[in-house]
Order: sequence, then C-alpha cells, then structure tokens
Amino acid sequence: MTLTVDLSDLRDRLPLIVGFRYNSSDGEVAYGFGTLGSNSTVADALNPTIDDGLTGTSTKITGTGTAGDTISSDVNSVTTTVGSDGKYSLDLGQAIGSATTVKITESNATGDSKSVTGDVKQKTLDITSKTTDVSMQPDDLVAVGKMTSDDEVIKWLVDQTGISATPSDGSDDTVTYANDDTGLVDKLKALGDNESTTINIYGKDGDLKSDSVAVTVTNHLGTLSFGSLSSSISYGSMEVPAKETLFAPTSNWDVSIKDTRATGSQWTLTASATAMTSTSGHTIPGGLVYRDGDTKTNLTDNATTIDTGTKAASVESTTVTDDWSATKGIFLDAQPSVYADTYNGTVNWSLQDTP
Repeated sequence: MTLTVDLSDLRDRLPLIVGFRYNSSDGEVAYGFGTLGSNSTVADALNPTIDDGLTGTSTKITGTGTAGDTISSDVNSVTTTVGSDGKYSLDLGQAIGSATTVKITESNATGDSKSVTGDVKQKTLDITSKTTDVSMQPDDLVAVGKMTSDDEVIKWLVDQTGISATPSDGSDDTVTYANDDTGLVDKLKALGDNESTTINIYGKDGDLKSDSVAVTVTNHLGTLSFGSLSSSISYGSMEVPAKETLFAPTSNWDVSIKDTRATGSQWTLTASATAMTSTSGHTIPGGLVYRDGDTKTNLTDNATTIDTGTKAASVESTTVTDDWSATKGIFLDAQPSVYADTYNGTVNWSLQDTP
C-alpha cells in the first residue's frame, strides 16, 4: 500500500506526528513512527538582521536574511520574502508607533525560524535654558500687569530665560510652550518685594511633551538712593574780598542718584547746610549758597530744592552735578566783613520719592 502525504505548508503545521491507524476485526489499530519538528541546527544557522535607524514614525523595516525565507514582525501580521540578494523590505502599512524595540522573525519553508530585535528611537523634545532665574524689575511688573493671558506670561518667561525645546529627529516642527497652572498674571502681580514664585514651563510638539524647566521669578520693587555723594569739598585759601564774592570749590561736587523704580517715578533732591564756623567761633556772613544762573539761594537749616527728576526707561543712574558750572552749583559767599580764619560747615542732602 502506498500512502500519499501532503507536506506543503509544513512550517505552519509543526510539530507533525508521523503514523497511521486502521480498523481491524479486533478494533482500531494505531502505529506512531515519530514527530517532525523544527531543526534547531538549521534555525541556529539563520541570521536575520534589522537595519539601524528605526524611529516611531518608520513604516518600513529593512535588513538581511536568507533568500526565499519569510519575514514577519511583532508590529502586525504583514509579511514579506527575502530577495535573492539576501535583503528584505517589510512594508508595515503603518508607523511603528510608541514601541522602543521591534522584533522580526525569519522563517524557512520547513518551519525553522529565528528572531532578532532592533531598537526604535522615539522622537523626544530636548529642552534647555540659558538661566532659570528671572529678576522682575518694576518696569517688568508694569508690563506683566498689562498682559491678559497666561500665554503672554509664558512667552515673556521663555524670552527672559532663553528656553528652547528641540525635536530629537532634527525636524523643523513648530514647538510651543506651556504651563499647567492658571492665573499667572495675578500670581506675579501678587508678589511682594523680594518674594519669589516658581513656574514650570515645558515644550509641546503635537502630543509630544518635553521635561519641565522650573523658572524662579523674584520680584524687585526697586529703590531710590544716592549713587555717589562727595564726602568733602574744599574752597581753598583766599584773601578777604573787597566786595561780596562767590567762590567755587577747588574740586567738583559729585552727586548722583540711583533709581531702579518703575519708569515715570519722580524724585526730589534737597540740601540744607550749617553755618560756616571757625574754631575761634567766627562765622562767614554769606555762608554756602546754591546758584543757578542769576538765582542765588542761601543754604540754611531749611531744605532747598536742588533738582527734580523722573525715572526714564532703561536709565538707572543720574548725575545731578553733571551740568554744574561757573554759574551753577554750591558756592561760598564771602563778604568783606569776614574774619580771616579757617572755616568748616556741613551740607545735608535729602532724596525723596515725591515731586
């Protein structure tokens, strides 16, 4: 008797049990000769590969294998055949997606197979910043107060810190920046002097999100103070004049103001002075005077306005004495009746944040 066995598609039917059975007068008789399975020696000889460069957006897997063998993957059920040149191209018909690895399996006609795993590089957003600290000055606070949305605050913080999020695949996708909190304008406006708050900013590219950068914002209300102030001034030695004479100092006065307040803030500089007296108890009749052109004001213990000003944008220092000259400044008013002696006095300066 000849038995015909169909061994086509054998690889899909393993393991295959070889035997036969028949019915006799004594009942059913079965004989088993063995089991056909895959050959590990042949399977080990298979050497499929996956080409580098797979990403989450890849729709094809390429590599090498044994000519005529079938290539499948764990992405879906699509298969392809290794070409006569030993190369294959498996068109998945879809993107690999979020997987970090992919596995392909090479199978031959007799059911032997071997698998290999390749890395899938997922696209990321790499975020950096030049700084994470923002010093909010008075003009900044004014600008923030005019903002009407959280997006405006985030854009301002991104500009201040140099935050930049870049797609790892080098694409030129448009990256936006976000924060999960709300009410950022009110949050910044509520900060007192030298108070801080932290705002976490991250980049977005579609559904892709970067790590967050923690930005610390510290509010500074600004101050009004003297930048420089002459500690001593000499009017030198002089002869008693025949008539009232104004003597200029032998060195220049240096009075400057440092103003870090908001643009438009005003200030007033005043000065008062004690009498010019000697150790012997004499005083200079005229004493110290402030002259501005043809106007002369005696400096007494009452405050005399020397200058006023308004804070300009991006200007923090103003030197009041820059324009002092032979007709402007603090002079010594000497009368013919002055007693020849050495005299000393004190000028008291006052700076106020009122016009």
